[in-house]
Amino acid sequence: MLLVFGPRSTDYDFGPDHVLTPRRFGPGIDLLRAVGAEPGLAPDPAPDADLRLCHVQEYIEVVRRFSVDPFGPMEAGIGWGDNPPFADMHEASAAVAGGSMRAMEAILDGRVEHAFHPGGGLHHAMRARASGFCIYNDPALAIARARRDGLRVMYIDLDVHHGDGVQALFWEDPGVLTFSIHESGRYLFPGTGDVDEVGEGASAGTVVNVSHVAANTAQTSEGKDILPDLAAADDRYYPMPDMTDQAELTFPAPPRKAGAERTVFLHSRGWYQLHLRNQGPPDLTTFNKILTIPGAAVQFAADRFTEWQRGDIR
Repeated sequence: MLLVFGPRSTDYDFGPDHVLTPRRFGPGIDLLRAVGAEPGLAPDPAPDADLRLCHVQEYIEVVRRFSVDPFGPMEAGIGWGDNPPFADMHEASAAVAGGSMRAMEAILDGRVEHAFHPGGGLHHAMRARASGFCIYNDPALAIARARRDGLRVMYIDLDVHHGDGVQALFWEDPGVLTFSIHESGRYLFPGTGDVDEVGEGASAGTVVNVSHVAANTAQTSEGKDILPDLAAADDRYYPMPDMTDQAELTFPAPPRKAGAERTVFLHSRGWYQLHLRNQGPPDLTTFNKILTIPGAAVQFAADRFTEWQRGDIR
């Protein structure tokens, strides 16, 4: 596993009173080192050409201005509140993006099979504005890097908040399937992620949202059932174990198979894994287990996933 962490990782800092703090890295990195993991990729700022894969240049210039003058008037979602400006904001934010993009490149060229970027997952940032503690959308940029190599990407977002930025940025791209599991936007930021958000035009059906009214023991148990059954349906898309806001997901990875082509799985919270893709049709027999989870949202999600992996949605 490639661990993405370095001196710049603690620069993404909105201040001592902000809930998103780099202080969280200390115990986490120490724990990883205690079990034998060492940082293997130190993030450096992504150049503007890379950032423009998901963000407009005008917005990048706004972030740069705040880097020099953090006390300017609020603009593009940056101001006192969720996204307070700070000195060198552009460099710190671009380094998060650069870490995720370089991790994706390490996967694409075969140097590693999967990577963990604990500072990544800034999934709320939009093309031209900041949102929800997120300046540049590093998971979307990593997806865009894989798309540039012609790969289709299934993005699974496990968070109490809907992954709205990634969904918006690939709303019209049929080569990206976004699958978000989150608490309902009726009660929680960012107010999106309903089942009727499905994509548009040629991409209709490539946006899947499974939202919960509240997190409780029963719903957490149901959530644990979703991803293993997705994987059992077709091992082309299989998530790494991850600690989410609601549950610990632990299940084994499928075996490798010979004579395979590559595809990419990308997870917002920092897990990236390259998977082998089987030739021939997928086995959907166990996929129906997902339908034991109550609700029309999951039925819809199951239908869209099945259609997408069959190639009916392109």
